[in-house]
Amino acid sequence: MAEESKKPKLEVVPSTPSDAQDIEALWLDPGLGDGITDMHWHQIPIGKPRNFFRAHPDKAFRRKTEIYVHKPEGAIEEQYYILAPTMRGLIQEARPCVIVPCIYRDGSPRLWPIMFPRAGEKDNTAWISARKAAREAIDTG
Repeated sequence: MAEESKKPKLEVVPSTPSDAQDIEALWLDPGLGDGITDMHWHQIPIGKPRNFFRAHPDKAFRRKTEIYVHKPEGAIEEQYYILAPTMRGLIQEARPCVIVPCIYRDGSPRLWPIMFPRAGEKDNTAWISARKAAREAIDTG
């Protein structure tokens, strides 16, 4: 009986909503890095794939959006801009599209915006062909 009186009494302490905030306050700013890993900025090319590629069959990897393609004078490469919700429908040259992530044989990624016609517009043969190629890449992926 004397041994039982020496054991500490265990109690369950109810948590409060501020507990999670208190734990978060313990950590330093993650923007400073952790000192173990190196931070790298990667650039993923965007545009039509140029070689043999695959696309993931899961729809969660694809996103519908509206995109504006800017072709600067004297430049070969195009510049792609995803429009914010407040800008959608305001830029006449912007198009609805589905962004499909692709991967080449060497493991390098690429984002492929596949364009769609706007409501009431005629579909473009190049866009139809692109959708067909994307479906094949998804089906054989």
